[in-house]
This record gives sequence, structure tokens and C-alpha cells, in this order.
Amino acid sequence: MGTGQRRATGPAGRVLAAVVVLTLAPSCSGSGSPEQAGPTAVAASAGAGHVPAVVVVGADTAQLPAACGPARVGEVVASLLAAIDAGNVGAVDRLVSPEPEFQWYSVTGRPGERIDGPAESRAGLRGYLLDRHAHGERLRLRAVRVNGSDVRAGILVGRFEYRLTRWADDLPAGNPLSYVGKGALNCSAGRVLVWSMAPEPEARQNAPCPDPPRSVPPDSVIACARSGAS
Repeated sequence: MGTGQRRATGPAGRVLAAVVVLTLAPSCSGSGSPEQAGPTAVAASAGAGHVPAVVVVGADTAQLPAACGPARVGEVVASLLAAIDAGNVGAVDRLVSPEPEFQWYSVTGRPGERIDGPAESRAGLRGYLLDRHAHGERLRLRAVRVNGSDVRAGILVGRFEYRLTRWADDLPAGNPLSYVGKGALNCSAGRVLVWSMAPEPEARQNAPCPDPPRSVPPDSVIACARSGAS
């Protein structure tokens, strides 16, 4: 499988901006402003640790199955990155599909490049993530957009793209760096089966989701769905 299949390219699709909904917080302030929540149900069950709140923007999600909606996808992806940041490979195992469902976890560009055959090795993922953790790697999810869903071999799969910030002690001077990527989620099981990321081209600078119409906690994840996604 070639590297080009794992690069995130192309402009973000149109998204309908509407109200901000704090989907994972148990409560909001009296003024109606969202507050930071504790760990999500996915994170708690997986032992992923602290996960930022997911804020859904846009109203064009009615055609998506609830299990593949932006709230659910944002929750699982944020939980996976929290587990990676914590070096908790046990939690990662619970949030990444096992073989043969797993397809690849790829990173384009050094350091930590993981493409082609190695990217398709589910067995090698633990060692790779522990090595990156030893370099102080942190992956902070900024936004995630659901582009659609379909059924593959009896599995309900959600397709998404994202933007994150990457830190590590072996990245070039000037980090943190912005990365973008695409992935696929087993929506029913809450497990990622495809993950691809690459440095964001300077010329791109197109956010996956619109900015929320009011202030949200600074470490929130913005989630949305592509217009007409189903």
C-alpha cells in the first residue's frame, strides 16, 4: 500500500455552523457557557486518562448513524490520543482494532515515520508508540470532522479527518507542529482501524471545522460533520 494513500490532502468541505453543544460534559455553568468535563465514558472504560471535552459545531448530522456522529467519533479519537500521550499501551489496545480488522497506523515524515509494511503491522504498534513516548511525543487533537459512514464486511465504519498538534524532543526546531490526517472508526465497537497523519502543508491552512460561535475551554476538541454526510 503506497504512502500516498495515507496522506491527508484536499480542502475541507462545507460545514454548517450552528450552536455549540458540549456533548461530553455532565454540566454547564449557570450562564450557559460550557465547562471542562471529566473523562468520557470511552476514556474511563479504556483507562485512557484525561480527555478534553468535545464540542460539536454544525447541525448537519441527522443522516449519520448516532454511533458514527461527530460526538462519538471525537470522543474515541480524543481518548486514543490521551492513551498514547500517557504511554498506556493497554488502553491503546482497547481503542485500536485488532487484526484482521486493523488496516494501518501511519505517520508520514521523520522523525517517527511509519509507512508501508511497518504501518500495517498491528503487532508492532505497541513498540512504536512506546518509542515515541520515550521521545516525549504528545498528540493534541484540535478538530475532527466526520465525512460519512458505510458498512464494510458487516462493520459500521465512520470516515473522518482531523487536525492535531504534535510535540516531541526529536522534532525540528520550532515545534509544536501542526499535523493533519484521515482515519476510519469501527463505530459500534469504538475502535480505530485506520490512522494516517502527515505534517500540514503551509499552503493548506483549512480547518476541518468552523470556529465555535462562542468561547469554549481552551483545550476542547471541535467536532463536526461534513455537509450531507451519511
